Amino acid sequence: MARFTNQAQLRYGRSIANSNIAVGEILEVLSAAKEAVRNTYRQNDTITYVISIVNAGTLAYTGLPITDNNTGSTYTDDPYNTTTLVPLDYMEGTAKYYINGVLQPAPAVTAGPPLVINGITVPAGGNAVIVYEAEVNP
Repeated sequence: MARFTNQAQLRYGRSIANSNIAVGEILEVLSAAKEAVRNTYRQNDTITYVISIVNAGTLAYTGLPITDNNTGSTYTDDPYNTTTLVPLDYMEGTAKYYINGVLQPAPAVTAGPPLVINGITVPAGGNAVIVYEAEVNP
């Protein structure tokens, strides 16, 4: 686990006063990363995404929602015309969910945009991986 210390210093004129030293420890750490299997795509391609979540803490996280906004972005071509473009569509039924490398029942997915994957559990000292596919729309 990560430890930290902190101390404040106050200067007034020629006087300096130091505060007590505060010591703390970050007990739970949850990190996430998302990668596309391929870096480029063209019309009619399918893109596979991998979301990895690591829990370095001592408590499990359960029922986590994952929101992924890769399927919608706002485009403005002039001050009076704003359009929402949706270049990617989630491919129904492609979401796979693993805990510590073991396949789990399919998570609940709302295609969106944004794409929302619900009910993810990341065990203490473990990881969860979500893999899904999106297709480039016309």
